Amino acid sequence: MNYIARTITTGMHLPNVPTVNNIRLSNNERRDYIMNLITEHFGISKETLVSKTRKREILYPRQIVAYLLKLTTTLTYFEIATFLGGKEHSNAVHSCQTIKDLMDSDEKIKEEVEYLRNKI
Repeated sequence: MNYIARTITTGMHLPNVPTVNNIRLSNNERRDYIMNLITEHFGISKETLVSKTRKREILYPRQIVAYLLKLTTTLTYFEIATFLGGKEHSNAVHSCQTIKDLMDSDEKIKEEVEYLRNKI
């Protein structure tokens, strides 16, 4: 029995399970939702986002994906890096730290990331 069916039949809810519009999602579903959210927000394709390019206009959205995945899922840095194009786990760690640092120093970036976070 899947989680949603178990919840409906038993009335039990697991704490700290991420939701989108009050629907609980698995890590894979949340991962895909975040990817779609970011690609639509920045107007880039999924293929471009996971490509090897290091152009700022692609790197920044990719870093936001890594940050939001770490913040809202139980995925490891290795799993996040693999999802984002097979990069090393240290790239995901660096991406998350970069977004945290940018949020601390730039109010506009903080507002943008919080806006995206609130859509999840």
